[in-house]
Amino acid sequence: MRGRLPFARLEHWQTRYVIVYAVWAWTVVLAFPLVFDFA
Repeated sequence: MRGRLPFARLEHWQTRYVIVYAVWAWTVVLAFPLVFDFA
């Protein structure tokens, strides 16, 4: 990727996935205790 894309475009692509990671993190925090019956 180095030298092929402008840095701003690469940065924008990466930061779009922050919301995906946040949703996954909340899924793990909220659903896993229910699925695995944690106390």
